[in-house]
Amino acid sequence: MTTSIDRADAGRYAAAMAQKNKPVPIPYTPIPVTGRTGPRPGY
Repeated sequence: MTTSIDRADAGRYAAAMAQKNKPVPIPYTPIPVTGRTGPRPGY
């Protein structure tokens, strides 16, 4: 009965944690400050 609510809560919690850990949005994750000048082809 609380599976859907639990799942929604978990998704929101994960998103909040990701935002708190990284102030950069998900679509901009492959373009970090170090990745720009690093050998990582994440452009």
